[in-house]
Order: sequence, then structure tokens, then C-alpha cells
Amino acid sequence: MLPDYLKFTVVVDDLSSHGHLLPSHGLSIYIELPLSNEKKLRIMFDAGNSFQILDYNAKALGIRYDLLDYVIISLWRKCHIGGLLTSLKTKGNMKIVVPPLHTKHSNDKLRERGYLLGSDFKHEILELIGSLGNRIKEYALIVKLRKGPVVFTGCLRFGIEELFKQLRRNGYTRVYAIVGGLNMSILDVMTLEYLKKAVEDLKVKIIYPLHSTAPQARRVILKNLFNLDMECGVGLSATIL
Repeated sequence: MLPDYLKFTVVVDDLSSHGHLLPSHGLSIYIELPLSNEKKLRIMFDAGNSFQILDYNAKALGIRYDLLDYVIISLWRKCHIGGLLTSLKTKGNMKIVVPPLHTKHSNDKLRERGYLLGSDFKHEILELIGSLGNRIKEYALIVKLRKGPVVFTGCLRFGIEELFKQLRRNGYTRVYAIVGGLNMSILDVMTLEYLKKAVEDLKVKIIYPLHSTAPQARRVILKNLFNLDMECGVGLSATIL
């Protein structure tokens, strides 16, 4: 049975919505959802660009690495994987999921080091959409809830249009929520119009724009599409029901 809800907390982002937390050019989102028998599934989606900042914000937010089940990396860029490569402390049986590199030799090396490639990832509640791109692969994470899928995005370097094409290609006719980078500025007028139509077509209830979404574009998306006056950044925590 699919979970009824999930809770997420933004650990790293370019903007801070709480004065005591550190902003940084990067992204990391902690996700927690209930499983059966009172167990929880705990995921870190991306790891920011620096372990120092990731660690500071995580401790301030009460997030423990030793309880993580997965670290899932959206793409091989420092602003998404830097915190992992600079000594993120995790428990022994936690799985680290990364996008494949562009040669078989490189991917074999990743497997030897204990990484799970996104192309090999299988889970009953989690799904990776992609990979987007040729040499630099990028994935979006889908968390399946009873009311519909929640999509977590990293940089979305290849555009929001490609994301929605991939979702439809994978049979998703509705999306409950989107959280993460949208690769968009306020100058992307046509993309904003496309996003508005896609939100209507796929019945998206809420978008929390982060990281690769410019501050003014975040405000326009929240106000114009969902009639919300709020700030999205480090420290943002929400429960998606």
C-alpha cells in the first residue's frame, strides 16, 4: 500500500527562509514518509555543494545521517553531490544512488565502490525519471503517494518541458506536487506559460520552487499559479498530504 503522506525539509538551497540557516548554491532535500509497522523511509535527495554547510544546516534542523535509507543524487554537479563527496557520514547499509557516467568502465568503478546506479534502481514506492541528457545524466525522483506522485527535481538542466514529456511517457497523467529546481528565471516567459498549462493539465496541487529557480520566478510561480505568498528556501518544511 502506498503512503498517505510525506514530509520534506530543505537542507541546502541558494536562498534561506530562516535567518539562522546558511544559504549556498546547491540543493539538498530531506524526505521522510511512513511505511508499515510504524517504520519510516528516510531519503536525502541531493547533498548540496559542501559537507560543511550541509552538516551545519542538518544539525540545526535535527536531521540525522545515520537514519538515512537512501541518498539519491540527481546529477553529477558539485552543487548536488559536493556534500556527499566531501565526507557525508552515513550508516553502513544505506544505499547511495547516482546517475550513470558515460562509459562502461566508469560505471563499473562506481559499482565497485558500492554506488547503486540510477539505471539499476528499483523500488516499490520510489521511481527515477530519466535519464535526461547525453554525457551528463540527470534524474528526477518520484515518490508515489496514495493521492498521486510527488516529483523532486535537481537542476532540471534540460528543461521543464522535457520533464513533463518523460512523466507522460511513463504513464503519469496526474502529478500531485513538484519540489525542487525548475531551471527558470523571470525572463523565461514562454516557459512560465508552458508551466501554467502543464499544471492545469496534470492537476498539480502545489509546486515548491528551489535552487535553479530565480527568486522572482519562485514568487511568480507561487502567487500566479497557486495564490500563495511564501518564501521557499533553506529551512522550508512541509507535509504533502
